[in-house]
Amino acid sequence: MVYLIIPIGHPDVPAREGVRRPLNETVHRERYDMSKYMSNEDVIRYLYSLREATVPVHSASRAVTVEEKK
Repeated sequence: MVYLIIPIGHPDVPAREGVRRPLNETVHRERYDMSKYMSNEDVIRYLYSLREATVPVHSASRAVTVEEKK
């Protein structure tokens, strides 16, 4: 049974730029701005949209075949 895998060396693909919201969308200074409020469902939809935006890029960089995705 494998308990831990530690990668050693350089990655095969270059690091990709992360997806971040601008600070002015998330930081509240001295007040709470309800226009920035997100319900739990909104947060989940937002996270799924981020995931959908990054998965194809990562898969393409690895040259993942359709069979591997199944």
